[in-house]
Amino acid sequence: MHGGPVAASLRLRPGGFILLRLALVRPDCLLSASAASEGDGPDTRHAMTTDRWTERCLLNAVQYLFGLDAADAEQLIGFGAVYLQDERATHASAPVGPSAHLRIHLKPRLYEMPPHLGVVARTDEFVVCFKPSGVPVHPTLDNLPQNLLTAMSRQLQLSLLPTSRLDVETSGLVLLARSRAFQSQFNEQLQRRAVHKEYLALVIVPPAGSDGCGGDGDGVPPATLRPGIMRHWMERRARAPMRLSAEPREGWLLCESEIVHARCLHALARDGDDGPAAAADVAARDTTVAGGDGDGAGVGGGEQHEMGTAREGLVVAEVRLRLRTGRTHQLRAQLAQIGHAVVGDTMYGSPPLCSLRGVASRRRGGGGGGGGGGGGGGSIGAAMPSAMVAAAPPVAWLPRAPFALHCARLCFGRSGEGACCAEAQESTEESSHNTCGTLASDTHRMDTYTYKYEADPPWLDQRLDGSGPT
Repeated sequence: MHGGPVAASLRLRPGGFILLRLALVRPDCLLSASAASEGDGPDTRHAMTTDRWTERCLLNAVQYLFGLDAADAEQLIGFGAVYLQDERATHASAPVGPSAHLRIHLKPRLYEMPPHLGVVARTDEFVVCFKPSGVPVHPTLDNLPQNLLTAMSRQLQLSLLPTSRLDVETSGLVLLARSRAFQSQFNEQLQRRAVHKEYLALVIVPPAGSDGCGGDGDGVPPATLRPGIMRHWMERRARAPMRLSAEPREGWLLCESEIVHARCLHALARDGDDGPAAAADVAARDTTVAGGDGDGAGVGGGEQHEMGTAREGLVVAEVRLRLRTGRTHQLRAQLAQIGHAVVGDTMYGSPPLCSLRGVASRRRGGGGGGGGGGGGGGSIGAAMPSAMVAAAPPVAWLPRAPFALHCARLCFGRSGEGACCAEAQESTEESSHNTCGTLASDTHRMDTYTYKYEADPPWLDQRLDGSGPT
């Protein structure tokens, strides 16, 4: 659209970035748009119609106000990227009259959806499904169809409801309710800490001797990953990364999780997964991860730890964790705080996966050519003799996903089923007041739960107990 006066404003954002806002005034509408200096980001635009506006259908209004052709306007409406009066508008024929507020997201974030989603269990009350990494649990602000809830509802031809969620990059078990009644019951169990979740994380391990948090690939975890309680306090803030403190601070939220078990592994790049040639030349001594800073006021702002390497690959650790409080990014932030960022989680200090793949590929004897390395049970590579493979600790494949965090176990009972939930609740409450860093012995007994589900992580070639390929 052309014509009319233009108003501009500049705003300085944290980090030194500049936000530019433009407003165009016309007799029948007011248009506004914004752009940030930090690069290519979401393009969100607003329009307010005046009393001189002639009523149109939503499709025509979007074309007229934002200068789109019919195909693009229809696609964005169907994608859920258009809002009318602050409500998502998905019907192209919806009327747009005077004094209407329209918002459009011209560059909605896209997610790669698998053609079929895995169902772990299905009952009359709920569905337990496997969420791949990179898929959101529910619709996002600018993307209605590409998420677990919408796709699973369509796949099973059911009306499903969300309960809890996982971060987009986290894989694993998610429960979806089939009724409002069960959704309410399950949420009540979450509030009472009667739902048991365990996560597996593949984390960075600095070299041996790095202030007690290093490892040498012999299967023995570093001291910082010994079983026990991780307890931090998280700053209340809307934007990630989240900041932690090792000591209580006024207004900060308590974060507790338990390290159940850890074991060092050798991480390899799958054939064909190697990073660019430049990444293959990254020296292991130059690959660092941020650790804690004493009192922990922030993640990624303290001592730098080198990554441990071995001839059979990068030294990483698989850590089994129990989540006791559910804060945003809690496990990711806590692991980074103790010097063990989740592999690939660049927000919290891990080197990017392309660099890790380059180092892992070089450590196993060269780049990835050689055919045959597709899945988790594929060839480890010609550079590793079979005798070495048999003697080495379990092998982990560096993930293709953004980072390696996985919800591996989900256990719960139904409200009103008596002892199965009450016992779990009582033991959890006892443990929540235990300040010595240990849990009551029966806190997470599996026989206290009616429903128990497990899912192996996508990155392991051998299970943690050495039982063989998954």
